[in-house]
Amino acid sequence: MRIFKILVFTAILFSLSSVAMAEEKEVIEQQEVATPEKKEEKTKEPSEVKSPEGEKGEVLKIDEVVVTATRTEKEVSEAPASVSVVDSKEIETKNIHRANEALSDIVGAYVTGGSLRAPSSGDNVVLRGLPFANRSLILIDDHPLNDGYVGTVNFSSIPPEDIDRIEVVRGPFSSLYGGSAMGGVINIITKVPDKREFIFKGGYGTDALKSGSFAYRDRLLDNRLGLSFIYGYQETDGYIDDYVVKTASSGTGTTSVTGWRRTTTNLGAPAYLLGDKGPKAWGLDNTVLKLFYDITPSSKLSLGFFYVRNKAVYDYFKGFNTYLRDRDGNPVTSGSISFDDNGSKKITLSEYEFLPTPFGEETKRYTASYNTKFGSNAALKAEFGFMDKGRWDVIHYSTATEDGGAGRLVDMPINRLDGTVHISFPVLDRHFLVMGVSTDIGGLNNKRDYTLNNWKDKAAKGAVTYHVEGKTNIYAFFLQDEIYLSEDLTAYLGGRYDYWETEGMAEQFISPTFHNDYSKRDKSAFSPKASLVYTPWDKTTMRTSVGTAFRTPTIYELYAKSVSSSGVTLDSNPDLKPETMTSWEIGIEQGFQSGTTFRATYYENYLSDLIYSSYTTPMLSEKHNAGKAETKGIELEVRQQIFTGLTGFANYTYNNSKITENSASPKTVGKQMVYTVPELFNIGVDIERGAWSGSVIGRYIGNAYGNDQNLDTVDGVWGAYDSYFTLNAKIGYQIKEWISASFSVDNILDKEYYQYRKMPGRNYFGELTLKF
Repeated sequence: MRIFKILVFTAILFSLSSVAMAEEKEVIEQQEVATPEKKEEKTKEPSEVKSPEGEKGEVLKIDEVVVTATRTEKEVSEAPASVSVVDSKEIETKNIHRANEALSDIVGAYVTGGSLRAPSSGDNVVLRGLPFANRSLILIDDHPLNDGYVGTVNFSSIPPEDIDRIEVVRGPFSSLYGGSAMGGVINIITKVPDKREFIFKGGYGTDALKSGSFAYRDRLLDNRLGLSFIYGYQETDGYIDDYVVKTASSGTGTTSVTGWRRTTTNLGAPAYLLGDKGPKAWGLDNTVLKLFYDITPSSKLSLGFFYVRNKAVYDYFKGFNTYLRDRDGNPVTSGSISFDDNGSKKITLSEYEFLPTPFGEETKRYTASYNTKFGSNAALKAEFGFMDKGRWDVIHYSTATEDGGAGRLVDMPINRLDGTVHISFPVLDRHFLVMGVSTDIGGLNNKRDYTLNNWKDKAAKGAVTYHVEGKTNIYAFFLQDEIYLSEDLTAYLGGRYDYWETEGMAEQFISPTFHNDYSKRDKSAFSPKASLVYTPWDKTTMRTSVGTAFRTPTIYELYAKSVSSSGVTLDSNPDLKPETMTSWEIGIEQGFQSGTTFRATYYENYLSDLIYSSYTTPMLSEKHNAGKAETKGIELEVRQQIFTGLTGFANYTYNNSKITENSASPKTVGKQMVYTVPELFNIGVDIERGAWSGSVIGRYIGNAYGNDQNLDTVDGVWGAYDSYFTLNAKIGYQIKEWISASFSVDNILDKEYYQYRKMPGRNYFGELTLKF
C-alpha cells in the first residue's frame, strides 16, 4: 500500500512536471522567434507570477529568500537543499503556542509534544527519520538552542510573537554547522523592529489555559536604534495524561478491591488500570529584550537577552485519583490488593506510584551579533551566544505519599558557549566563497543528586549522593565554494573540519561508592558535501547532493548516569565515539503559471557507530557504539492557490528507518528505529481574504515504536505510540485596524490517542489582540 501511494504521488508529480516543462519550452521558443536578441541573464529577484484571479496590480510571490542553507541569502528555489519556510503570517493563522508547533504540518517533520502538555525539553522535532532532538540542529538567529547536556530544546522559551519566520533545511549540514546537523537544521529567525508598535494579546481556552503577552517594538535615533521587548505568560490547570497501569501475579492479596479496569500493556500483556496522577498543571513566563544599532547603513550590531521559567508541578499539584475501593468504599492507594472476578489476582501497590514527577527549568540566553557589508558583494558576520540553563527533577522513593516522604533532588546546571565568524565574498566571475571559524563549548557544572526528607520541599535538600561534571569543546573551520558552471547550473562544494575534545568526572557517596576521573581525549572529523542545482526552465529546479555528517556524544551519554523511580540505572560510557552518517538526495521543484508548486525529494542516510542503550541486567542499561542504521524516504508536496486569499496544500512523507547492525542487541536488526514514524500526511487550506484569516488542517501520523524490537504493537493504551489523524482549525477576524479576534479548535474530531502518554482531546482557544 505504501509503495502504491508513493508511485501514484510520483506519477502525478512527474506527469504534471513534464506538461509544465513542455509549456515553458513552447513559451521560450515563441519568445525566441519573436525576439532573436540574446537571452537576458537570469535575475536574482524573487519569482513572481500573476494572480490566478487576474486582479489588477496583484502578484503572487512563489519564492522566498533564506539564509540557513548556504549561510548567505538565497532564494528557496536556488538553494542546494530541500527547504521549507514558515513565516509569521502562517503562524498567525494557526493555533501556535510553541515554536515547534509551527512545524507540525511541513513535509518531513515529526513533531512531538503539544501546547496543553507541560513545557519541557522533551518536545522534539524529528527530521528525516533520525530520532531525538540531538540529531537535528535547532538555531535561533543562528545561535544553537540544543542544550550542552542532552542536546534537547525547550521550544516554549521562544515567544511565537517574536518569530519572523522559521527556516527548515532538511538533510545533513555538518559541512556548514558541525555536529548534530544530521537530520537537518531548523533556524528560528526573530523579528527586527521597523516601526513603533505596542501589541497586547490575551486568550483563554480548554483546561483553563490562560495566555497573555505584551510586545513593544520601536525605532529611535533617526531609525538607527531598534528596541524590542516582549513578555509572555501561560498557565493551565492541565489534563490527565499519566496513568497507573500494572500487571498482576497469581495469588490472593490482603485487601479485596473494586474499581479497576482491564487493559493491556503496549506489549499486549494483560494489565489493570488502577488510577491516574491527576491533571498535570503548569505555568511559564518568558521575557525577551533585544537592541539593534545601525553603526553605518551597511554595518549593524544587535544584542539580545532571553529568559524563560517553567514553573514547578509543586505550585499546581491538586492530587491524584485512585479508582480502587475496598469493601467499605474507602479509596485504596497501597498494600497487597486482591481483585479480578474470583479474587485470584494480586498486585503490590505503593502510593508513590500515583505521584507526579515535579520538575522545573530556568534558562537565560545572551546573544551578540555584528554584520557588515563591504566591497563588491562581500560580507562579514560575527555571532556569539551563551546559554545558562538550570533544570531540576524530583524522584520519589517507594515510601513517599501525597503528604510527603523521602525522595531525591536532581540539580543540573547546564551551559553552552558558541561563537562563529564567517566571511563571504565573490572570487573572479564564477565563484562565491563562504569561509569561517566556529567554537562550541558545552558544560555540565556540578550536577548533584541530593537526599530529600520530604519530596514536597526541595529547598530542604540533604546530603549529596552523586556528583558529575563534564565538558565538551569543539573548534572548527569551514569553507564553501558556490560555483556558477553555467547560467542554469550551479555547484556547491564545501567541507568543515571539527576538532572535538572532552573530559569529565563522576563520584558517588552512597554504596557502592566510587570516584572516577575521565582524562581529556579528542577526536576530529571532516564533513564534506557536494551539491548541484539545475534550473533548465523558469520555475523548474532540480537538485542533488551527497555529504557526510556526525554527532558527538552528549555529556549525559558520556558521564552522567541516572536512576529511574523504579530503580533502573541508565549508565553512561566515557569511551563513546561520535556517530557518523553518509547521505545523498535528489529532488525536483516545479512551478506553474496557475500558481501551483510541486516538490519531490528522495533521500538515503547511512549511520555508523550508532550510540545505543541496551540492558545488560534487568536493572542496568548501558550505552555503546553498537550499531548501524539507515533511513530511506521520499517527500512529496503540492501547494495551489485556489483563488485570491485561499491556498490549499498537501504533503506526504514516507520514511523507512531501520537498524541494520547491532552487536549489543541482535534482535533489533531489521526493526524500525524507535520514535520515528513511517508515514506523515498533511492536507489543509490557508485563508486570508479581507478581514478574515485562518486555516483548516488535517494531519496523519503513522505508528512509532518505543521498543527497539518493535514489540509495542498495541494501540490505544498507556505507553503506546499510536497512529492518528487530527483535524485543527482557526479563524480570525480584523474587527478594526487596532483590534482583532480569533478562535481555534484543535482535535475537532476528539480523537483519543497516545504518544506514550495520553494526548489532548478536543480543545478550544480564543484570543483578542490589540495593536497600536
